[in-house]
Amino acid sequence: MESARRQSLFRDVNDRIRALVTADPSDFLCECVRVECVEQMQVSLAAYERVREVATWFLVKPGHVLPEVERITETNDAYVVVEKFGLAGSLAHETDPRRRPAGES
Repeated sequence: MESARRQSLFRDVNDRIRALVTADPSDFLCECVRVECVEQMQVSLAAYERVREVATWFLVKPGHVLPEVERITETNDAYVVVEKFGLAGSLAHETDPRRRPAGES
């Protein structure tokens, strides 16, 4: 489940980026499970916020989907929205920064 933790970490980083950016669209980090991945993608702020409304959804580059633990919910040229399921989905929900009580990390 180390890969799910990595995705959750990159989701946290992207939330911090989102708090700072005003350009629309903006660059966000790929939230895939690949340890070596540091790719970026352009995502509109509205799309980013829509994805963040669902704790089990992540933004990844096309071709970075791991079908064993995630399914595609949306795709376009710049990014893919994947939904984690099973144990990975449970971990994604538990680690969602937008669902943690204030002050908890």
